[in-house]
Amino acid sequence: MALLRRLAFRRIERVGDVLKEMHAVRANHPKHPGLQALEITRHWLLMPFTLWPVDFVGLGRHLASEIRSGKDLRPEVLFLLEQVSELPKPKVQRAIAAHELQVEKGRYERVITREAQLKYREKVKQTRDNPAFRKEWQRLKSLFNLRTAKGEKRVIRRRMVQERNFRNDWEFRDDDDRLLFKAAFDAFCHRWNLYGMEGDKPLVLKLSVNLTAHGTMIVVPAYWSLNTTKDLDWSEIMKLHRPRVAMRQGPVLSQARMDRGNMAKKTRRLWEKLKRKGIKGDELYQEIKKGLGVLPSFTDREIRRLRKEAPA
Repeated sequence: MALLRRLAFRRIERVGDVLKEMHAVRANHPKHPGLQALEITRHWLLMPFTLWPVDFVGLGRHLASEIRSGKDLRPEVLFLLEQVSELPKPKVQRAIAAHELQVEKGRYERVITREAQLKYREKVKQTRDNPAFRKEWQRLKSLFNLRTAKGEKRVIRRRMVQERNFRNDWEFRDDDDRLLFKAAFDAFCHRWNLYGMEGDKPLVLKLSVNLTAHGTMIVVPAYWSLNTTKDLDWSEIMKLHRPRVAMRQGPVLSQARMDRGNMAKKTRRLWEKLKRKGIKGDELYQEIKKGLGVLPSFTDREIRRLRKEAPA
């Protein structure tokens, strides 16, 4: 619970109950074969939400229910858990948890420069002081009977965007006032480059860097003239992104790895072919070296290593 309180996005409210349920199940059913799956899910529940590739709250409840009932876990669920059994490294979790706390408050100052912040403040002032914007906002409030008390800070957000703009929640219906308002508010936010309204204050879209389970997403608002060298603090962005990169990359390294992969496959093919002919010992290694086109000084140990690297 103490760890959850330090995480963003009201985690203790969303995760606390299911964690307690899982701990109780673990204590009451210590020999159930599904406890390893439960433990994997428990670790994910304690991580920054940004890293989650699936709904671990729902998964945790399902596992607790199955274990409590004495049931074996379905193979499909076990396959899912195998795919997430490799947990993000602690340094990744720490970096992303700290970033989430800033994102939760709408703060991106760490990853955008002062020049970019000035651009944003100018856009906010232009929008806030625009008579057409104020007129349309008042009209929207009157059409949908949005009563906001003076000084009220209630935040209304538009629907979030998704990859390639595919949505499963934007059905237009004029017989449902709630859905009709959502559509009208989405259009209003699109018109004025907003992600929402806080009372009568426009929440203008920011140049932002957000982490997802699949990668690092940089959103450049439609109104923004991006200067790639002066608007973004790439050193700070890479502090968030780089810890998740599994290996060093670059054209030379990539080509070298692909060449070695091909060499490993060829080594395995030559090994198996020569073995079928009954060739073994020093003669086997010398023939493989000839087939690979390497010098005789190429070690036998390296031949064995290449063979092991090749996919079976």
